[in-house]
Amino acid sequence: MNDALSPKSRARRLVALFVLACTWYAAVWHQPLPSSVDVGARGAELERVFATLEFLTRDQRQRGTTHHAASIEHLEERLRAAGHVPRRQEARLFAAPIVNVLAEVAGRESTGLVLVMAHHDSVFASPGAGDDASGVAAALEAFTSVAATGPRNDLLLLLTDGEELDLLGATAFVEQHPRAGEVRAVVNLEALGNAGPAWLFETGPEDGRWVEAFARTAPLPIGSSAAEAIYRTLMSHRDTDFSRLRDRGVGGFNFAIVWGTAANHRPIDTFANIERAAVAHLYDSGRAALAVLAEADLAAEPRPGSVFFELPGLGLVAIAPLASRVLSVLALAAALAVAALAVRGVGPRRVLGGLAFGLVACAVAVAATLGVVHALPPLAELVASAGEVRGNALSMRLFAAGAASLAAGLCALPLLARRVESGWFLVPGAVGVVALEATFPQAAHALAVPVLAVATATLAPPRLRDAASLAALVLAVLFAGPYLRSLPQIVGTQPTMAALASAVPAAALAALALVPLGPSVRARAALVLAVAGLVLLAAWALVARGGL
Repeated sequence: MNDALSPKSRARRLVALFVLACTWYAAVWHQPLPSSVDVGARGAELERVFATLEFLTRDQRQRGTTHHAASIEHLEERLRAAGHVPRRQEARLFAAPIVNVLAEVAGRESTGLVLVMAHHDSVFASPGAGDDASGVAAALEAFTSVAATGPRNDLLLLLTDGEELDLLGATAFVEQHPRAGEVRAVVNLEALGNAGPAWLFETGPEDGRWVEAFARTAPLPIGSSAAEAIYRTLMSHRDTDFSRLRDRGVGGFNFAIVWGTAANHRPIDTFANIERAAVAHLYDSGRAALAVLAEADLAAEPRPGSVFFELPGLGLVAIAPLASRVLSVLALAAALAVAALAVRGVGPRRVLGGLAFGLVACAVAVAATLGVVHALPPLAELVASAGEVRGNALSMRLFAAGAASLAAGLCALPLLARRVESGWFLVPGAVGVVALEATFPQAAHALAVPVLAVATATLAPPRLRDAASLAALVLAVLFAGPYLRSLPQIVGTQPTMAALASAVPAAALAALALVPLGPSVRARAALVLAVAGLVLLAAWALVARGGL
């Protein structure tokens, strides 16, 4: 009997396909979030968070409006009820009157001042439930909760005004407040949308021990040091209050709710529409970060900032920068070894031809995915619709999963037909690792780990190659998962950019990791991915039209 048709061989293929399916699901769709309803002490804290959020979102809070003044008074009342003395910092910048709300707590053995902040103003015509009433409610409760524990360090709550007017409140604080120069660490709570997780997307010049402690103690830590590179490049037009402190050499934690971006700065950013779990996660993350800084030795010699990333089942993993650099060196060495063996085995002409064919296959797959996306209802139609309760979070999950799956499948199919060896694609991967190490070293791990995994699998003995290739694919996909899920959400108001954010990394993953698998497994996996992508994009189209 042909071994390819034996029951044992079929069982192995089914197991491999099942593992691939679970991995892909974890990468592009699954994102655990805490329940917004909890019993015990946390439930009482969340009740107060949502009570503050509900009041703030009764109307817009733009400077000069009635509710802007009422919101400031309400925040001061909440602080008094918690036993604190609220203070106002009133300033005028560029003819704009600014009213910041502050409260302080003295530490028992302070080594420096820790600032927790959010902005209480909103844009015109939006209640700003996500941006940034959620951050204000979470920051206020985190401050009162940690202050009640008798913290080691001094704590200062800063609820800024005029953030939507070019960060005027934060500017007034750093330029005019007498304690601004004492700030040693910051926790800033923001929102880009109204759903999904609160990402730790920026740390600035912080102490690496802070992130490691946060990763150990936070209930559900989510973030990536690679996000800061994305934020500084793709989103350089955006800024937060954190920037005013970062530019003065102060680091810490900058969190933002990152899904549901269609609601941002729009009338649908209301209390009724914001996802409760997103607010709960923002509060949990902010409180955990503040608790870490409240007990840290802020006067100690700082340690280089950690490289950190999310892995399903393991949470937030933080490693030293040196360990990340070692990973990059190992990835580069392994990729060059694979390339050298390929050249020696088949000759440079065939290697270059296969590499060129693979790059063309990736480009064609991305272009075809863009074509399918634009043949369906434009994403702009979804963005303009106020029908979705969570902004565009549901549709963008369908969109991101569909575009990524379709691009991966379409890229893998022609490579399978030509039997192109994936090891040849490690050269562009190695070039990318070097480029990231030179520009954004905190992001290099996102490429170095997949390259190293696939190179190691390619160098494995023939008997172990299928199993090693499957393990490499699982690791590569899990590493890419947070970006496949969230990056399209972040740029969701730009249809082509959102499609590219899904399709490009997915096609690259397919070229890098799918091909080393056994022919039957990889062919089925490619076909399943392509079909699943079409189904998910069709579901997205129905949601965009209001059909679901």
